[in-house]
Amino acid sequence: MMQDFAMHLLDLAHNSISAKATRLDLKVEESPSRDVFEISLSDDGCGMDEATVKKARNPFYTSRTTRRVGLGIPLLEGTTKQCAGKFHLRSTLGKGTVIGSTLPYKCIDRPPLGDVGQCVAMILQAAPTLHLTLDYAYESEKFRLDSDEIKATLGDVPIDEPEILLFIQSYVQEHIKALQHGGKSQ
Repeated sequence: MMQDFAMHLLDLAHNSISAKATRLDLKVEESPSRDVFEISLSDDGCGMDEATVKKARNPFYTSRTTRRVGLGIPLLEGTTKQCAGKFHLRSTLGKGTVIGSTLPYKCIDRPPLGDVGQCVAMILQAAPTLHLTLDYAYESEKFRLDSDEIKATLGDVPIDEPEILLFIQSYVQEHIKALQHGGKSQ
């Protein structure tokens, strides 16, 4: 089990980047009142055929040449099952992949969300040309980050400059904390 869901998102994003994705959409929803915690990731990478999707759920399968095991998908699926949640993985060869998990928010075994801001910053550092969106919802309040909007605002300044990445990290975390504590995201 990973220590938090931000680490799951980071690992899955690495898979998307390796699959040549140019777009990555992250979604997180927390709703204590409805007892729902949901994360999902969708990309436009090379996708997988049905046989590869089945293999990807096995921890001893990986398409990477740098290691012999692929734990990201099996760990997320294991965490989901441990919490009596629902795991989904859909992929279409040549079109991309959608992966996610829905669990009871109040499950004692559910890892915390973690530092999503750091996760987003690390993804953009690894793949600065990626079009990344993050949609975060807490109860009925929502926050959205779109890397293309940030890039347009920055002009000629690269999004992977250390100061920009630190700003993005804290910006995301501040908005998430504000929503979690009853404030509104601006």
